Amino acid sequence: MESVERLRALRLAVREAVPDRPGVYTWLGQGGEKLYIGKSRALKTRMLSYLHPGNLRPDARLRHLAQAITAFEWKETQGELLALLLEDALIKKLNPRHNERQKDYRERAYVLLTDDLFPALLVAGGESRRAGTLYGPFKDEYFARELVQLLTDALALRACTDAEPWRRSARYDLGQCPGPCRGAITAEDYALRVRAARAFFDGDAGPLRRRLEAKMADASDHLRFEEAAALRDALEFAGRFAERQRFFREFESAWFSVQEERAGVVYTFTHGSLSRLQRCGEPVAPPPELRERVEDRRFLLDRANVVYAWLGRTKGEAALSVPDAVRFRMA
Repeated sequence: MESVERLRALRLAVREAVPDRPGVYTWLGQGGEKLYIGKSRALKTRMLSYLHPGNLRPDARLRHLAQAITAFEWKETQGELLALLLEDALIKKLNPRHNERQKDYRERAYVLLTDDLFPALLVAGGESRRAGTLYGPFKDEYFARELVQLLTDALALRACTDAEPWRRSARYDLGQCPGPCRGAITAEDYALRVRAARAFFDGDAGPLRRRLEAKMADASDHLRFEEAAALRDALEFAGRFAERQRFFREFESAWFSVQEERAGVVYTFTHGSLSRLQRCGEPVAPPPELRERVEDRRFLLDRANVVYAWLGRTKGEAALSVPDAVRFRMA
C-alpha cells in the first residue's frame, strides 16, 4: 500500500511540474541513486507510464524499478536529437543500474584491420591488444563475422589470424588466398588488396564493387545462378554500408552539422563533440556532457550511430544503426 501511495504522489508531482516536450528524465532511488535515465519526445506522458500502480504487480516488467523510485529529475531539451544524445552521454557517464542498452558499447563487436606486414581482418571486442584500425560498432557479432568473410573472400585476403602468416592454408590451393605464407605474393601487391578494404570502411565501395561485379558476371556466365544471386545481394549491401561508413568518417572529422527542421535546431559537432547549438538562428549553450572531448573511440562511434539512426527515421534515409538487414554467404 505504501508503494502505491508513493507512486500516486509521484504521478501528481510529474503532472504538475513536467512538460510534454522533448527531454531527458532520471528516476532516483534511496540516497539519490540514479536508477534509470531515459528520453522522450513527450516527457510527461512517458514518465507517467512508469508510475502506474499496475507496474507493482509481481509479473510486471518494470516492477523492480517502480518499487525503487522515490524521486525524479528531468531536463527539457531543444529537440528530439538533443534528448537522444544527452540520454546516451548521461548513461555512459553515470552508469545507472537499470539501464542496459547504451552501456553495452564496450561489449559490441568491431572489425579490426591489423597492422601486420600482411594485414588480416578480425572480429574484435573493442579492446583488442593487437595493433590495427578498429571499425564498427556492430551489435551483432554474427554480422561482423560475415562482413569479415565477405571482404576476405571478395578481396582475396588471408584468412589466418597470426601476426605473421605461416600456416599452409588450403585456401591457397583453392585459389581463394594469395599465399603470403608461401611467398606467393609480395607485401606491396598485397597492400593493394588491403587498400580496397580500407577504402570500403572509409565509405568508398568502388574497388570492392568492381571485384564483386566481376565475380557475379563469371558466376552468371557459368550458370551458377545461386552464387550470382548472393553476390548481387552483397553488391546492394556494399553500397548501403559504404554510405553509413561515409557518414561515420564525416562525423569524426573536424566539422559536421545536422539540422532538426521541426524544432528549428542546428547541431554542429567538432570531432564528435557538440561544439555549437542554435535554435531559430540564436545560439544555445550545449549541455556540458556533450561538449566534452570524446576520448574513447567506441563511445564516439556509438554517438555517430545515434545521429545516423535518427536521420534515417526522421528524413527517410537508409540507416544501418544495426546493419544486419542483408544476410549473405559467399559461395
